[in-house]
Amino acid sequence: MKRALTLAGLLLVLYAAVYSVGAFSGTYVSGTVRDPAIYQWTGGTIVVQRKASSRGCTVTADGGPETAVHIGSRKGALGEVTELEPWFGGGAVIKCLGGLTVWTGWAAELRIITRSPAFSTGAAALVSLPILYTVIRRRRNESARNP
Repeated sequence: MKRALTLAGLLLVLYAAVYSVGAFSGTYVSGTVRDPAIYQWTGGTIVVQRKASSRGCTVTADGGPETAVHIGSRKGALGEVTELEPWFGGGAVIKCLGGLTVWTGWAAELRIITRSPAFSTGAAALVSLPILYTVIRRRRNESARNP
C-alpha cells in the first residue's frame, strides 16, 4: 500500500515538473496594440500563443512576403496554442499586435504534451486512484472489524 502511494506521489511530482516546464518555460515577447511584439524565428518547429487581447499575427520570411497566420490565444488557464513548422528556408520574423509567448526545442514538445487530454486524464488518475484505493481499503478493514 505504501509503495503504491509512494509511486503515485513520485509520478504526480513528475507530472507537475513536466507541466511546469511546458507551461512556464516559454519566452514572452511584449507588445501593444499599436506596437507589435516581434520574435526572430531562426527555423525549427515552435509553439506559439498570443495574448487574448492580441489581434493579427504575421510571419515574414527572410526576403519573402508577409504571411498572415492564425495563432491561438490565451483565454483563461488553458488557452489555445499553435504549432508552427517553417515553410521557408532560413529565418523569419513573427509580429503580433499585443503580447506573444514562444516555446522552442524540447520545451515546445513539453508544451504540446501538457496540452493533450491524455496528460490531463493521467494527472487526474494519479490523484484520484490512490485516494479511492485508500477509502476502499479502510472501509473493508472497518467492516472486517465490525461484523
